[in-house]
Amino acid sequence: MFTADPAPLVVGDTVYLYVGQDEAKGSELFTMHRWLAYSSRDLKHWTPHGPVMQATDFRWAVRDAWAA
Repeated sequence: MFTADPAPLVVGDTVYLYVGQDEAKGSELFTMHRWLAYSSRDLKHWTPHGPVMQATDFRWAVRDAWAA
């Protein structure tokens, strides 16, 4: 899985990481339709929480998700 533009958030002893999932193929610059979330308490072991938002959640969005 390729992700881009991480945005960390620390709450207590847990780090949450929000990233765009880049699904570009071939010569595409980027193709990101959703943001994923992960959490960790030691920065070595990460728990995936799946998609938390997607570009289509915003009626003004045309196609791609951008940096978190």
